[in-house]
Amino acid sequence: MALGVYVIISGFKLGFGDWHEPGSGFIAVLSGSLLLVLSMLWLVMTFLKKGSLEASRKFFKKSGSYKKVSLTVFALAAYALLIKPLGFLLSTLLLMVFLLKAIEPQRWKLTLIMAITVTVLCVIIFQIWLQVQFPEGLLGIYRLKKWTF
Repeated sequence: MALGVYVIISGFKLGFGDWHEPGSGFIAVLSGSLLLVLSMLWLVMTFLKKGSLEASRKFFKKSGSYKKVSLTVFALAAYALLIKPLGFLLSTLLLMVFLLKAIEPQRWKLTLIMAITVTVLCVIIFQIWLQVQFPEGLLGIYRLKKWTF
């Protein structure tokens, strides 16, 4: 909750703006508010939770869950390091393949279909529609446009 309050205050310091012309801190205020509300909801649910104290103290309910969490954190860190040299397109595709095969193993056909679909949707939404500039790297959307147009 403290982090949510800090993000909200920082967002207002940056300038919230209004709904028609958002300022620099607009997203920070909204995300901080969401974090604060969800934290308060979690706190209330924790106090209202019935059952043994021992069951609620266990962080990882399933055995081996810590491995999946560790692999996910490692994958996201690797993604952050590789996005600049490899580019958004290739690094996002590799991240999705890794998550779909290593974290929750899926068949290769489903893994490739899902990874390609998510990557293409991310390119369409962020790079084409919202015009966000991501690192191009080895294989970027702008290089692909040169081949197709």
